Amino acid sequence: MKLEEYFASAEFRMSRDELLREHAIAAAERIVREVRDVGLKLPGRSQLYSLYSIAQAGGIEGLVTLSSRQAEKELKKEKEKNSDTPRTGFWGRLLDLLKTKLPDHAQSVLTGLGVIMAFDHVPKNEQGRLKSLNNKAKSDYLNAIVSVYFEHFTCHYHYFIQEAKHAGTSQDAA
Repeated sequence: MKLEEYFASAEFRMSRDELLREHAIAAAERIVREVRDVGLKLPGRSQLYSLYSIAQAGGIEGLVTLSSRQAEKELKKEKEKNSDTPRTGFWGRLLDLLKTKLPDHAQSVLTGLGVIMAFDHVPKNEQGRLKSLNNKAKSDYLNAIVSVYFEHFTCHYHYFIQEAKHAGTSQDAA
């Protein structure tokens, strides 16, 4: 199946709504828990609302750029406070999601559809071209899903924070 055909299919729309929602909810909860477990503060509403806007305007690369900048600031601040063992905060964990976990998800989906090919039986002189095609397919897929993914992510992030506030366990100023 060609990637364009998949983007136009009912299967893609369903996967975008359900599979991505489940993945985004799990990621939001995991990141919130991990950041709280190391005792760091979570970003507030305005910073989170920017994720969806940047996802729409700049795609996955826009989010990687934002997260990289914010993670650098976060790490610098953390090193000033705790130079021995700086802790990874929200933005560093979000950057990991963007650079590792979402591409892994894309690889899995696209391999299952036969869009991404393995290098196993490809001659060496064709591997570079195939790698380029695979990377383009992953990039196209990620840019097609990223705004929906982060709409689910930010929505559940806020829900999860509110739930914690009502339970009396919040340590954030969201």
